[in-house]
Amino acid sequence: MATFEAIEAAALAVTPTGWISITSDLAAARHRENMGPLRRYPALAVQIMDHFFSIASSIVLDIAFLAMFIAIILWVVFGQVTVRRLRKNPEVKNHLGLEFYSGWDIMSVAQTLSLPKWIVRRRGTFYGLLPDHNLLYTHTTKLDRILGRIFYWTLIFAISGIFLCGFIPWIFS
Repeated sequence: MATFEAIEAAALAVTPTGWISITSDLAAARHRENMGPLRRYPALAVQIMDHFFSIASSIVLDIAFLAMFIAIILWVVFGQVTVRRLRKNPEVKNHLGLEFYSGWDIMSVAQTLSLPKWIVRRRGTFYGLLPDHNLLYTHTTKLDRILGRIFYWTLIFAISGIFLCGFIPWIFS
């Protein structure tokens, strides 16, 4: 570690008329000496933070992909057990919401069953996009609702975890 005299001599050699640079270098050296090792070596702090975020990001990404795998299995199970029965029912068949692609109605039914009733009732302009929650609650069992809630929130957790891992390096770089 360089002493204050060596920093002062180096600063005078580089900028003989630069009193401001001498005092700022001395103040920075005193500040670094009073702080911990992470302040003395900022590159070490950056490496530690980078390592921490890569480990945290890796763990969250692993958990998110595991949740996505479970959500895909639950998607198929919920679609075969609950939504297939709802599609066969002529009273509910046309009230499952808009289907953008194959399987979208499975997601819509799970969303309607998992969100609180006061949110689903306030659907406003999205009336045709969402299933009718009154019909769903009358034609589904408690097990169907629990399966739909587990599927929906597992999928939301997995998608948000994957997006979070994609943005962590971008936010902290």
